[in-house]
Amino acid sequence: MKEKLIDYILDELKLNRWIDQQVKQSDYDKIKGVLILRDGERLAERYYNGGNASSRYPLEEISYFIVALLVGAAIDRRVLRSVEVSISDHLPEFRRQHFTLYHRIKVKHLLTMSSGIEYGDDMTKIISKDPICNLSDEAISQIIKLPLAEVPGLHYKYKKVDIIILCCLLENVLGYSLREFCNDVLLAPLNIDASCSKDDQEMLLNVRDIAKLGQLVLQNGMWENRKIINVGFIRDMITPSKPNRDFGYQTRLYPYGYGVCNRNGSQIIVFPQEKLVGVIMAEKSVVPRYYGGIVSGILDFLH
Repeated sequence: MKEKLIDYILDELKLNRWIDQQVKQSDYDKIKGVLILRDGERLAERYYNGGNASSRYPLEEISYFIVALLVGAAIDRRVLRSVEVSISDHLPEFRRQHFTLYHRIKVKHLLTMSSGIEYGDDMTKIISKDPICNLSDEAISQIIKLPLAEVPGLHYKYKKVDIIILCCLLENVLGYSLREFCNDVLLAPLNIDASCSKDDQEMLLNVRDIAKLGQLVLQNGMWENRKIINVGFIRDMITPSKPNRDFGYQTRLYPYGYGVCNRNGSQIIVFPQEKLVGVIMAEKSVVPRYYGGIVSGILDFLH
């Protein structure tokens, strides 16, 4: 036991030093925090550019990952029958669109970004920063005006409209706010204390809490011997979808693992064989960023 503890300490010191070198030598000036867990234990934790352990960050695409988990929780609680359910079963606005294929859109099509809806440029009124926190009352009435470009389920196209529909559907079947449901079934059981942005449009989490989301999926939906999400749903979440073999349920799939990545480079990454969970959080960026050097380097370092 003592030798194992010493190994962990040495690994943490070495990996912290290596991450520092990468951030210093590379174009990683926007990175705020890096956290690596192995077997649920901290292996490395570093902060830069004014970030610290208590700093909280907007989630952006990471919130979509959370929405997918909430779908699993809704199915577990039998408020939603399955991912095969048509959205028109719970959103009557789509049921009235008989002249379109909207009634053929299923929950799984929204999870895999394959609804077939053509994203419009005039969606600013309904596109909230974080649909978990702030869904527009006009969302569905505006979305049903958008054309359906193709049969649902055929092709992947990354778009926020699918997530907004999913959030509206969940609130309809729940009968209360998605934010409350998220706290009840996911955040509170994981001992995550979320806050909101000043405009109340974005959920904010710190690096350690974000890592718990990846750890939950790595542990097949279990947390401290308690089932949070059904293992079958978790497996489907990280299984390649038909429209895109590199995408599951709001989860990007890689040769070495899976995760979710924001436009600014913030990400959760999971290496299942190594039992590793990594989180990188960064400042907002005008141009897309990807901190893949750290992600791929972690495996190289440990091997």
